[in-house]
Amino acid sequence: MMMAAILIFSMGWIAIKVGLNELPPITFATIRFFIASCLMFTFLGVTRQFPALKTITRKEICIFLVMGSVGIFLTYTFTFIALTFISASESAIIINLDAVFIAIFSILFLNERLTIFKIVGFSIAFLGVIVVVTEGQFTSGTLTSTRFLGDILILASAVCWAVFSIVGKTATNRFSPILVTGMSFAIGTPLLAALSFATEDVGILMSASAISWAAILYLGLANSIATLLFFTCLKRTEEASRVSVLFLLLPIFVPIFAFFFIGEIITYFIIVGAVLVILGVYFVELK
Repeated sequence: MMMAAILIFSMGWIAIKVGLNELPPITFATIRFFIASCLMFTFLGVTRQFPALKTITRKEICIFLVMGSVGIFLTYTFTFIALTFISASESAIIINLDAVFIAIFSILFLNERLTIFKIVGFSIAFLGVIVVVTEGQFTSGTLTSTRFLGDILILASAVCWAVFSIVGKTATNRFSPILVTGMSFAIGTPLLAALSFATEDVGILMSASAISWAAILYLGLANSIATLLFFTCLKRTEEASRVSVLFLLLPIFVPIFAFFFIGEIITYFIIVGAVLVILGVYFVELK
């Protein structure tokens, strides 16, 4: 089930690239999360989890607000815009730094211990990102390109997701992970919608092709199901670290899928960068 979830997540990057051929990024993200929210709320209603919110405190409301605005709104605003500038392969490698940022924030704010493995992991992972971003060419042209802007945005997305994960640890002490995710969707989706209406032509959805709608439905339905599977498995296992290590496969599957489905070229820099980032994250998560 977890491998299936990873494969579904990996194909999500391909679906985003396909949809962005016709759809504005924020509108695309908004409709994706609207569909996902409907599915999530239906599941929460069927499983009768909403009554748990009757005991919510002001602090927990603030936690949900941060998770929705940072973990959903900012994360996916940055991600969808970034993918208009960079390849799916490049983005999947850089986004894996979220595990590194989670470790850094845990050391800074949760008093986790800084080990030699983490230091080595940080260094190797960031070296991998540098290899991918620069392609071995440290020139001013590389650092001022729109592609570099996309790299910065996807890096910002990784930071936002790390904040979401750290803050979410507090919320899941009393509420189920799926309920926490659903509340995050409920806050983040309207923010995406507001930005979409303010900055983009949402009417373009009416003229979108079947392929674009297939991409929307894939992200809204399949990725949401994968999320449910992920949290369900994580809740039932005692070794959550094994689950997180599976996500190291993302920089492997995404370039392969991107090559076969949308014709992206797998360069030596993508391969080397992916290996370094995977190795770095492995060291960071090593106990």
